[in-house]
Amino acid sequence: MKTFALIGKQISYSYSKIIHEYLINYFKIDATYELISIDNINNELLNEYDGCNITIPYKEEVTTLVDNQSNLKMINTILNKDHHLLGYNTDLAGFDYLINNSLIKKILPDIKTIVILGSGATSKMIQYYFKDKDIKIISSHKSNYTYDMLDDIKGDLLINTTPVGMNEYQSLLKDKHLYNYHTVIDLNYNPLNSKLKYQANLANTYYINGLDMLIVQAIKAFEIWHNINAMFLVEDIKKEILLQTQHKIALIGFPLSGKTTLIKEFNGIDLDEEIIKEYGSIDTLIKKKEFRIKESIILNNLINKNTKLLACGGGIVLNSDNMVLLKDYLIIYVKESKYLLKKRMENNYRPLLTNKNSFDKMYYKRKKLYEKYASITMNYEQTKEFLNEFKKRNKN
Repeated sequence: MKTFALIGKQISYSYSKIIHEYLINYFKIDATYELISIDNINNELLNEYDGCNITIPYKEEVTTLVDNQSNLKMINTILNKDHHLLGYNTDLAGFDYLINNSLIKKILPDIKTIVILGSGATSKMIQYYFKDKDIKIISSHKSNYTYDMLDDIKGDLLINTTPVGMNEYQSLLKDKHLYNYHTVIDLNYNPLNSKLKYQANLANTYYINGLDMLIVQAIKAFEIWHNINAMFLVEDIKKEILLQTQHKIALIGFPLSGKTTLIKEFNGIDLDEEIIKEYGSIDTLIKKKEFRIKESIILNNLINKNTKLLACGGGIVLNSDNMVLLKDYLIIYVKESKYLLKKRMENNYRPLLTNKNSFDKMYYKRKKLYEKYASITMNYEQTKEFLNEFKKRNKN
């Protein structure tokens, strides 16, 4: 049996074990993968494994322990081949995938100034990737810019490479700082609904987290160790991570997208139905201009009761405070086509959808809100399949 590991410091938050165990099982490989948290890294430890991933804070230090040299001067993957430690950097491939599979790819030529939080190994990799751009490094270490200068620094793209915000609801920035950027990449991936994501959404700044980068760099490491192409499994691995790590789900999306039907099938709670139970007619609440206030009150009550499965009303995203309340939920945007939603509207009454003009107005206003607040987007059938698997794994 071959043995592999992630080596770093304070790494219990990592999803790497989930990814590699999924790949090992999928391809039926006789191997194990474990997380190793240490205070010092050395050759003796590295030689115990057939391959290793390296994370904070050892990506630069480990370059002195391998038998080959990396042009990037940082290593996150090691192959133990015939008692020789060969170092690689798969973070670069992961970051490239992140860029090329997001809206950033379209605007990349227009990005002039990039601001990077942090000056460690990952920061250096990104500096190498964007070597033709104007880059400003903000760090507590020696650099041209420090964190107390954030009020006056602006750029087209902000990238967080620090571990601040990983496995905690914290951010190095104040809300106002996010207005200085068009786009934010947070290379942290846990939690999905981070404070930096909330700040970016508040400023209407396009946000991407580092989950895709994590998955792809892991797949590339797997390919180095086993000589097996596994890139076709990116989305399957993402769903597996979500199923193993997320324990509460909230559905968002347009009226008539099927959220209530789905949540009832899986014995969840529908927010609008709870509002009616407590306060009566939604039509009346809307006429009194009290509906959104009552909606937030009931939402807070359901979250305090640790509701596991929740279908939210179509307008839940109109209040950013509601989305903070939902920060511990996997937020699924149940997406259906505009055409299908319009057809359903012909035979279904909704208080805020009285005609096609009201639908069009709502559609264009809310579509972007659903997209930016969602942890993941699925259609009705995909959501049903995901919820079915979620319930199987969370019977208790």
